[in-house]
Amino acid sequence: MIIEPERHDLRPLDAPVLVMLLDGWVDAGRTLDRLSKAVVGAAAVLVASFDTDALIDHRGRRPVVHVDDGVNCGIDWPRLDMVAVRDLDGRDLLVLTGPEPDFGWRGFATAVVALARELEVRMVLSLGAYPAATAHTRPVTLSGIGTTPALVAKVGYLEGRLDVPAGVHAAIERACADAGIPAVGLWAPVPHYLATETFPGATLALLRGLENVADRRFVTPALESEAATVLARLDSLVRADSERSALVAALETPGDMVRHGHPADLPTGDELAAFLEQYLDDSNGDEGD
Repeated sequence: MIIEPERHDLRPLDAPVLVMLLDGWVDAGRTLDRLSKAVVGAAAVLVASFDTDALIDHRGRRPVVHVDDGVNCGIDWPRLDMVAVRDLDGRDLLVLTGPEPDFGWRGFATAVVALARELEVRMVLSLGAYPAATAHTRPVTLSGIGTTPALVAKVGYLEGRLDVPAGVHAAIERACADAGIPAVGLWAPVPHYLATETFPGATLALLRGLENVADRRFVTPALESEAATVLARLDSLVRADSERSALVAALETPGDMVRHGHPADLPTGDELAAFLEQYLDDSNGDEGD
């Protein structure tokens, strides 16, 4: 399947880095939305766009129709775009944003890599977060999946052989490897009891990883403050109840015990349901103050 994006503003860029922020796959802690808001601002310039009719199953992810007093006023169709932005230091960054394609992954990966070569991209990164049996009290430690050992060594990685379901990011990373473009995915673990809620600690860790690997800076004091506030609220809830403290303590068991065949006595999602419910109640109450 040959996919040809529509090109828009292809002005010269200075050693740009391409970041993939495609939704529709694993996105724990609402991390993708927060990353998009942190990286893609009002000054973003449209570089290229893809025909979503050819790539997206609209019955699986339906567009939104706007109805005003019974009148169909228009439809918001999904967009799959590449935009150019600048980081806090004025350095160039390209962002691939929109829904993960349902069809034509190989053709899409080929088209993305062709654009990357045309724009002289020096590195491609994907950012994401996944639910994990970890506690919010532990630092968010990134794992890397990349095209070279040197790249993943800068991030850290899970040892051994892993066979896991792939996202389109993986197809693009392989196409980058074939084209000689360094590519790496950065993955942040989110406590599974917060997987469907906002967890800014994961966003902060991924943006710091972007800075470490690709020298593009988007971390702001406001984001650091928000992450600290959320952690303080969670810690307060844990300290107030001995049962919650025990559940979180069980999740603080080093991950190596689980990886090397010695599973810890981890709490289940049901056991943490009361904790999460209290967290949500407190969060909603604070927002209404």
